[in-house]
Amino acid sequence: MKLLIALLLLLTSTLSLAFPTLPPIPDIFNGTSSLAPRNKDGVHCCDNNGRGWKYVPVKKFEPLIHDLKDYYFGNDHNIQLTPGPAACKSLEPCRGGAQILICNDQRNWIAPDRLYIASYAEDIIRQCSVYKEVSHAIFAWQVCGQEFDTDQYNVILKGC
Repeated sequence: MKLLIALLLLLTSTLSLAFPTLPPIPDIFNGTSSLAPRNKDGVHCCDNNGRGWKYVPVKKFEPLIHDLKDYYFGNDHNIQLTPGPAACKSLEPCRGGAQILICNDQRNWIAPDRLYIASYAEDIIRQCSVYKEVSHAIFAWQVCGQEFDTDQYNVILKGC
């Protein structure tokens, strides 16, 4: 019986080393949004989009989302997008290897709300984050994806 207990303890400790518990996805969202999902039309993660976009650690998007929300409290509540289709705008060229793109597929100018765009980025992080290897034996939550809007624009989170 003692041998059986010793074997069970050894097996349990070996399994916990082989299959560690994943850390939770980082909570980079302070508070809740009062925006209702009024026009959101589906999230597509990069594993199945066929575009070859790169995953980036979730924490790299934290300052980009913060900036989207921060500018809202200045004078510029909206992002001006030129007519499309596929007219994409990056709020910053490439910051820390991460990029948020907003793409207009309409044939006229649009100006989506910055807080609403930030909520799209948060949706993508919630639905597309995967625990992947960043470098040799170092793992982190990473994200890459795209969310569409029924008003014919979309938001992309990807590496650059």
